[in-house]
Amino acid sequence: MKKKLLVVVMALSCMFSNITVFGADETLESTNVFSFVNELEITSNDTRENLDIDTATEMALKNSTELKTANLSLEVSEKQLESSQNTVDYNTGSNGLQSILSLIKNQTSYKNSEEEKAVTEQKIAYEMEQSFIEILNLERDIEISERNIDIQEKNLNISRAKYNMGLLSKQELNEAESSFEKSKESIETQKTNLKNAFKNLNIIIGESDTSKEYNILIDVEYNPLEIETSIETYAEARTLESVSVKNAERNLQVTKQSYVVEQVSDTGTTVSLMQAENSVSTSEMSLSDMKENMENQIVNLYNTIKSLETSIENNKKQLSDLNKNLEIAKLKYDIGSISEIELLQAENQVAEMENTIIEQIYQHSQNIKQFENVNLL
Repeated sequence: MKKKLLVVVMALSCMFSNITVFGADETLESTNVFSFVNELEITSNDTRENLDIDTATEMALKNSTELKTANLSLEVSEKQLESSQNTVDYNTGSNGLQSILSLIKNQTSYKNSEEEKAVTEQKIAYEMEQSFIEILNLERDIEISERNIDIQEKNLNISRAKYNMGLLSKQELNEAESSFEKSKESIETQKTNLKNAFKNLNIIIGESDTSKEYNILIDVEYNPLEIETSIETYAEARTLESVSVKNAERNLQVTKQSYVVEQVSDTGTTVSLMQAENSVSTSEMSLSDMKENMENQIVNLYNTIKSLETSIENNKKQLSDLNKNLEIAKLKYDIGSISEIELLQAENQVAEMENTIIEQIYQHSQNIKQFENVNLL
Protein backbone atom coordinates (compact mmCIF):
# COMPACT_ATOMS: atom_id res chain seq x y z
CA MET A 1 0.00 0.00 0.00
CA LYS A 2 1.02 3.64 -0.39
CA LYS A 3 1.80 5.81 2.59
CA LYS A 4 3.15 9.30 3.14
CA LEU A 5 6.48 9.88 4.81
CA LEU A 6 5.67 10.37 8.49
CA VAL A 7 7.67 10.34 11.68
CA VAL A 8 7.94 8.23 14.78
CA VAL A 9 10.60 9.19 17.30
CA MET A 10 11.68 6.20 19.35
CA ALA A 11 14.10 6.09 22.25
CA LEU A 12 17.08 3.77 21.97
CA SER A 13 19.59 2.63 24.54
CA CYS A 14 21.78 5.21 26.26
CA MET A 15 24.65 4.42 23.96
CA PHE A 16 22.60 5.39 20.91
CA SER A 17 20.37 8.04 22.42
CA ASN A 18 20.83 10.37 19.46
CA ILE A 19 19.33 7.92 16.94
CA THR A 20 15.66 8.13 15.95
CA VAL A 21 13.45 5.79 14.02
CA PHE A 22 11.49 6.16 10.81
CA GLY A 23 7.94 4.91 10.66
CA ALA A 24 4.36 5.78 9.84
CA ASP A 25 2.04 7.14 12.49
CA GLU A 26 -0.42 9.81 11.44
CA THR A 27 -1.02 10.84 15.07
CA LEU A 28 2.52 12.26 15.17
CA GLU A 29 2.27 14.31 12.02
CA SER A 30 3.06 17.51 13.93
CA THR A 31 6.61 16.25 14.54
CA ASN A 32 7.12 15.26 10.93
CA VAL A 33 10.53 16.33 9.65
CA PHE A 34 9.26 15.53 6.13
CA SER A 35 6.07 17.57 6.36
CA PHE A 36 6.99 19.22 3.04
CA VAL A 37 6.41 15.91 1.22
CA ASN A 38 3.14 15.96 -0.70
CA GLU A 39 3.83 14.17 -3.96
CA LEU A 40 6.53 11.55 -3.44
CA GLU A 41 5.17 8.36 -1.97
CA ILE A 42 7.04 5.20 -1.05
CA THR A 43 5.71 1.68 -1.29
CA SER A 44 5.29 -0.36 1.88
CA ASN A 45 5.42 -4.09 1.22
CA ASP A 46 3.06 -6.02 3.49
CA THR A 47 5.00 -9.24 2.85
CA ARG A 48 8.16 -7.77 4.35
CA GLU A 49 9.15 -7.71 8.00
CA ASN A 50 9.65 -4.33 9.66
CA LEU A 51 13.20 -3.67 10.81
CA ASP A 52 13.97 -0.68 13.01
CA ILE A 53 17.35 0.85 13.65
CA ASP A 54 17.73 -0.16 17.30
CA THR A 55 16.96 -3.82 16.57
CA ALA A 56 19.33 -3.89 13.61
CA THR A 57 22.08 -2.19 15.63
CA GLU A 58 21.78 -4.72 18.44
CA MET A 59 22.03 -7.55 15.89
CA ALA A 60 25.05 -5.92 14.25
CA LEU A 61 26.81 -5.51 17.60
CA LYS A 62 26.32 -9.19 18.40
CA ASN A 63 27.51 -10.25 14.95
CA SER A 64 30.45 -7.85 14.51
CA THR A 65 33.82 -9.53 14.05
CA GLU A 66 35.49 -6.18 14.65
CA LEU A 67 33.77 -5.84 18.04
CA LYS A 68 34.64 -9.42 18.97
CA THR A 69 38.27 -8.64 18.13
CA ALA A 70 38.09 -5.50 20.27
CA ASN A 71 36.73 -7.56 23.15
CA LEU A 72 39.58 -10.06 22.80
CA SER A 73 42.10 -7.24 22.72
CA LEU A 74 40.57 -5.80 25.88
CA GLU A 75 40.75 -9.21 27.61
CA VAL A 76 44.42 -9.59 26.69
CA SER A 77 45.18 -6.08 27.95
CA GLU A 78 43.36 -6.83 31.19
CA LYS A 79 45.37 -10.02 31.77
CA GLN A 80 48.62 -8.22 31.01
CA LEU A 81 47.67 -5.50 33.46
CA GLU A 82 46.85 -8.02 36.18
CA SER A 83 50.16 -9.76 35.61
CA SER A 84 52.18 -6.56 35.84
CA GLN A 85 50.26 -5.50 38.95
CA ASN A 86 51.21 -8.77 40.64
CA THR A 87 54.88 -8.59 39.68
CA VAL A 88 55.64 -4.87 39.98
CA ASP A 89 58.74 -4.07 42.05
CA TYR A 90 58.62 -0.71 43.80
CA ASN A 91 62.15 -1.04 45.09
CA THR A 92 64.76 1.45 43.93
CA GLY A 93 67.08 0.62 41.10
CA SER A 94 66.69 0.19 37.35
CA ASN A 95 64.95 -3.19 37.64
CA GLY A 96 62.28 -1.69 39.88
CA LEU A 97 61.80 1.22 37.47
CA GLN A 98 61.47 -1.18 34.54
CA SER A 99 58.72 -3.12 36.30
CA ILE A 100 56.91 0.12 37.18
CA LEU A 101 57.24 1.25 33.57
CA SER A 102 55.83 -2.09 32.43
CA LEU A 103 52.84 -1.55 34.73
CA ILE A 104 52.29 1.95 33.35
CA LYS A 105 52.45 0.63 29.78
CA ASN A 106 49.90 -2.07 30.54
CA GLN A 107 47.61 0.42 32.29
CA THR A 108 47.79 2.62 29.20
CA SER A 109 47.20 -0.31 26.87
CA TYR A 110 44.15 -1.40 28.86
CA LYS A 111 42.64 2.10 28.89
CA ASN A 112 43.28 2.48 25.16
CA SER A 113 41.65 -0.88 24.42
CA GLU A 114 38.67 -0.02 26.60
CA GLU A 115 38.02 3.26 24.81
CA GLU A 116 38.66 1.77 21.36
CA LYS A 117 36.00 -0.86 22.06
CA ALA A 118 33.49 1.90 22.87
CA VAL A 119 34.38 3.69 19.64
CA THR A 120 33.90 0.46 17.69
CA GLU A 121 30.37 0.20 19.10
CA GLN A 122 29.63 3.81 18.17
CA LYS A 123 30.87 3.28 14.62
CA ILE A 124 28.79 0.13 14.17
CA ALA A 125 25.67 2.10 15.16
CA TYR A 126 26.61 4.94 12.82
CA GLU A 127 27.36 2.61 9.90
CA MET A 128 24.06 0.80 10.46
CA GLU A 129 22.27 4.12 10.04
CA GLN A 130 24.20 4.66 6.82
CA SER A 131 23.04 1.26 5.55
CA PHE A 132 19.42 2.08 6.34
CA ILE A 133 19.64 5.47 4.65
CA GLU A 134 21.29 3.95 1.57
CA ILE A 135 18.37 1.54 1.20
CA LEU A 136 15.74 4.26 1.65
CA ASN A 137 17.49 6.49 -0.88
CA LEU A 138 17.62 3.65 -3.41
CA GLU A 139 13.92 2.85 -2.91
CA ARG A 140 12.92 6.46 -3.53
CA ASP A 141 15.28 6.76 -6.51
CA ILE A 142 13.63 3.69 -8.05
CA GLU A 143 10.21 5.21 -7.42
CA ILE A 144 11.27 8.40 -9.20
CA SER A 145 12.82 6.47 -12.10
CA GLU A 146 9.69 4.37 -12.59
CA ARG A 147 7.51 7.48 -12.63
CA ASN A 148 9.79 9.06 -15.22
CA ILE A 149 9.89 5.97 -17.40
CA ASP A 150 6.08 5.93 -17.49
CA ILE A 151 6.22 9.39 -19.05
CA GLN A 152 9.01 8.30 -21.35
CA GLU A 153 6.93 5.32 -22.52
CA LYS A 154 3.95 7.56 -23.25
CA ASN A 155 6.20 9.88 -25.27
CA LEU A 156 7.63 6.89 -27.11
CA ASN A 157 4.15 5.75 -28.11
CA ILE A 158 3.50 9.23 -29.44
CA SER A 159 6.78 9.09 -31.38
CA ARG A 160 5.76 5.76 -32.93
CA ALA A 161 2.41 7.20 -33.96
CA LYS A 162 4.16 10.20 -35.50
CA TYR A 163 6.53 7.87 -37.35
CA ASN A 164 3.61 5.89 -38.77
CA MET A 165 2.09 9.17 -39.92
CA GLY A 166 5.35 10.22 -41.54
CA LEU A 167 5.90 13.05 -39.06
CA LEU A 168 9.04 11.56 -37.56
CA SER A 169 12.15 10.09 -39.14
CA LYS A 170 13.36 6.56 -38.50
CA GLN A 171 16.49 7.93 -36.88
CA GLU A 172 14.48 10.05 -34.46
CA LEU A 173 12.33 7.05 -33.58
CA ASN A 174 15.41 4.88 -33.05
CA GLU A 175 16.88 7.50 -30.74
CA ALA A 176 13.68 7.63 -28.70
CA GLU A 177 13.55 3.83 -28.44
CA SER A 178 17.24 3.64 -27.51
CA SER A 179 16.78 6.23 -24.78
CA PHE A 180 13.80 4.31 -23.41
CA GLU A 181 15.77 1.04 -23.31
CA LYS A 182 18.66 2.74 -21.52
CA SER A 183 16.24 4.08 -18.92
CA LYS A 184 14.86 0.59 -18.34
CA GLU A 185 18.39 -0.76 -17.96
CA SER A 186 19.16 2.01 -15.48
CA ILE A 187 16.18 1.00 -13.35
CA GLU A 188 17.33 -2.62 -13.37
CA THR A 189 20.75 -1.45 -12.20
CA GLN A 190 19.12 0.51 -9.38
CA LYS A 191 17.11 -2.57 -8.38
CA THR A 192 20.28 -4.67 -8.39
CA ASN A 193 21.97 -2.07 -6.20
CA LEU A 194 19.02 -2.25 -3.81
CA LYS A 195 19.26 -6.04 -3.59
CA ASN A 196 22.98 -5.72 -2.90
CA ALA A 197 22.29 -3.15 -0.19
CA PHE A 198 19.86 -5.54 1.51
CA LYS A 199 22.41 -8.33 1.12
CA ASN A 200 25.09 -6.25 2.82
CA LEU A 201 22.64 -5.34 5.58
CA ASN A 202 21.81 -9.00 6.19
CA ILE A 203 25.50 -9.90 6.37
CA ILE A 204 26.13 -7.13 8.91
CA ILE A 205 23.26 -8.18 11.19
CA GLY A 206 24.00 -11.90 10.82
CA GLU A 207 20.85 -12.87 8.91
CA SER A 208 21.45 -16.20 7.14
CA ASP A 209 19.00 -15.36 4.35
CA THR A 210 21.02 -12.65 2.61
CA SER A 211 18.23 -12.02 0.07
CA LYS A 212 15.77 -11.00 2.79
CA GLU A 213 14.25 -7.52 2.41
CA TYR A 214 12.62 -5.33 5.04
CA ASN A 215 10.45 -2.30 5.54
CA ILE A 216 13.20 -0.07 6.87
CA LEU A 217 12.20 2.02 9.90
CA ILE A 218 14.41 4.98 10.59
CA ASP A 219 14.09 8.71 10.85
CA VAL A 220 16.24 11.70 11.58
CA GLU A 221 15.85 15.00 13.32
CA TYR A 222 16.52 18.14 11.34
CA ASN A 223 17.56 21.25 13.20
CA PRO A 224 19.93 23.87 11.79
CA LEU A 225 23.29 23.68 13.54
CA GLU A 226 24.04 26.30 16.17
CA ILE A 227 27.13 26.57 18.37
CA GLU A 228 27.61 28.99 21.24
CA THR A 229 31.25 29.75 20.51
CA SER A 230 33.54 30.18 17.53
CA ILE A 231 34.02 27.15 15.32
CA GLU A 232 37.75 27.21 16.06
CA THR A 233 37.16 27.03 19.82
CA TYR A 234 34.54 24.33 19.33
CA ALA A 235 36.89 22.29 17.13
CA GLU A 236 39.69 22.52 19.67
CA ALA A 237 37.40 21.33 22.49
CA ARG A 238 35.96 18.45 20.46
CA THR A 239 39.43 17.34 19.40
CA LEU A 240 40.45 16.92 23.03
CA GLU A 241 37.48 14.54 23.45
CA SER A 242 38.73 12.29 20.65
CA VAL A 243 39.68 8.79 21.74
CA SER A 244 42.48 8.79 19.17
CA VAL A 245 43.91 11.97 20.70
CA LYS A 246 43.50 10.71 24.27
CA ASN A 247 45.25 7.46 23.36
CA ALA A 248 48.06 9.36 21.65
CA GLU A 249 48.46 11.60 24.70
CA ARG A 250 48.70 8.60 27.03
CA ASN A 251 51.16 6.90 24.69
CA LEU A 252 53.25 10.08 24.68
CA GLN A 253 53.41 10.06 28.44
CA VAL A 254 54.60 6.45 28.38
CA THR A 255 57.23 7.38 25.81
CA LYS A 256 58.46 10.22 28.03
CA GLN A 257 58.60 7.93 31.05
CA SER A 258 60.49 5.36 29.01
CA TYR A 259 63.05 8.03 28.20
CA VAL A 260 63.45 8.85 31.90
CA VAL A 261 63.96 5.19 32.76
CA GLU A 262 66.47 4.85 29.94
CA GLN A 263 68.45 7.74 31.37
CA VAL A 264 68.97 5.95 34.70
CA SER A 265 69.21 2.45 33.30
CA ASP A 266 72.44 0.51 33.90
CA THR A 267 72.25 -0.81 30.35
CA GLY A 268 71.56 2.54 28.70
CA THR A 269 73.84 3.61 25.87
CA THR A 270 74.28 6.80 23.92
CA VAL A 271 72.41 5.26 21.00
CA SER A 272 69.53 3.97 23.13
CA LEU A 273 69.19 7.39 24.80
CA MET A 274 69.10 9.10 21.40
CA GLN A 275 66.49 6.63 20.20
CA ALA A 276 64.35 7.20 23.30
CA GLU A 277 64.64 10.97 22.96
CA ASN A 278 63.76 10.74 19.27
CA SER A 279 60.70 8.67 20.13
CA VAL A 280 59.49 11.46 22.41
CA SER A 281 59.99 14.12 19.74
CA THR A 282 58.32 11.99 17.07
CA SER A 283 55.33 11.27 19.32
CA GLU A 284 54.95 14.96 20.18
CA MET A 285 54.97 15.96 16.50
CA SER A 286 52.56 13.16 15.61
CA LEU A 287 50.14 14.23 18.35
CA SER A 288 50.34 17.87 17.27
CA ASP A 289 49.63 16.92 13.64
CA MET A 290 46.74 14.69 14.71
CA LYS A 291 45.12 17.53 16.67
CA GLU A 292 45.60 20.01 13.85
CA ASN A 293 44.18 17.64 11.23
CA MET A 294 41.18 16.81 13.40
CA GLU A 295 40.46 20.46 14.11
CA ASN A 296 40.60 21.17 10.37
CA GLN A 297 38.22 18.28 9.71
CA ILE A 298 35.74 19.66 12.21
CA VAL A 299 35.92 23.19 10.76
CA ASN A 300 35.48 21.81 7.23
CA LEU A 301 32.56 19.68 8.37
CA TYR A 302 30.95 22.72 9.98
CA ASN A 303 31.21 24.61 6.69
CA THR A 304 29.75 21.61 4.85
CA ILE A 305 26.81 21.46 7.26
CA LYS A 306 26.04 25.18 7.00
CA SER A 307 26.29 25.02 3.20
CA LEU A 308 23.92 22.05 3.17
CA GLU A 309 21.44 23.93 5.36
CA THR A 310 21.47 26.82 2.91
CA SER A 311 20.86 24.41 0.05
CA ILE A 312 17.97 22.77 1.92
CA GLU A 313 16.27 26.12 2.52
CA ASN A 314 16.77 27.17 -1.10
CA ASN A 315 15.39 23.86 -2.34
CA LYS A 316 12.36 24.20 -0.08
CA LYS A 317 11.65 27.60 -1.67
CA GLN A 318 12.04 26.05 -5.11
CA LEU A 319 9.73 23.22 -4.04
CA SER A 320 7.11 25.79 -3.06
CA ASP A 321 7.27 27.24 -6.57
CA LEU A 322 7.03 23.77 -8.13
CA ASN A 323 3.97 22.99 -6.01
CA LYS A 324 2.32 26.19 -7.24
CA ASN A 325 3.11 25.19 -10.81
CA LEU A 326 1.61 21.77 -10.14
CA GLU A 327 -1.62 23.28 -8.85
CA ILE A 328 -1.84 25.38 -12.01
CA ALA A 329 -1.11 22.30 -14.13
CA LYS A 330 -3.93 20.41 -12.43
CA LEU A 331 -6.38 23.20 -13.21
CA LYS A 332 -5.21 23.34 -16.82
CA TYR A 333 -5.51 19.58 -17.15
CA ASP A 334 -9.04 19.65 -15.76
CA ILE A 335 -10.11 22.11 -18.47
CA GLY A 336 -8.19 20.22 -21.14
CA SER A 337 -5.54 22.85 -21.92
CA ILE A 338 -2.57 20.57 -21.21
CA SER A 339 -1.96 16.88 -21.78
CA GLU A 340 -1.70 14.10 -19.20
CA ILE A 341 2.03 13.89 -19.91
CA GLU A 342 2.49 17.57 -19.00
CA LEU A 343 0.61 17.02 -15.77
CA LEU A 344 2.74 13.96 -14.93
CA GLN A 345 5.88 15.96 -15.66
CA ALA A 346 4.78 18.66 -13.23
CA GLU A 347 4.08 16.03 -10.58
CA ASN A 348 7.45 14.40 -11.09
CA GLN A 349 9.28 17.71 -10.81
CA VAL A 350 7.76 18.10 -7.36
CA ALA A 351 8.57 14.50 -6.42
CA GLU A 352 12.17 14.85 -7.57
CA MET A 353 12.71 18.01 -5.53
CA GLU A 354 11.11 16.41 -2.49
CA ASN A 355 13.48 13.48 -2.92
CA THR A 356 16.46 15.81 -3.17
CA ILE A 357 15.54 17.53 0.09
CA ILE A 358 14.95 14.21 1.88
CA GLU A 359 18.40 13.01 0.85
CA GLN A 360 19.91 16.29 2.04
CA ILE A 361 18.20 15.99 5.42
CA TYR A 362 19.54 12.45 5.86
CA GLN A 363 23.02 13.67 4.93
CA HIS A 364 22.67 16.58 7.35
CA SER A 365 21.82 14.16 10.15
CA GLN A 366 24.86 12.02 9.42
CA ASN A 367 27.10 15.08 9.32
CA ILE A 368 25.73 16.34 12.64
CA LYS A 369 26.49 13.02 14.31
CA GLN A 370 30.10 13.27 13.16
CA PHE A 371 30.27 16.92 14.21
CA GLU A 372 29.09 16.07 17.72
CA ASN A 373 31.18 12.90 18.03
CA VAL A 374 34.67 13.25 16.54
CA ASN A 375 35.24 9.52 17.01
CA LEU A 376 32.99 9.00 13.98
CA LEU A 377 35.21 11.09 11.70
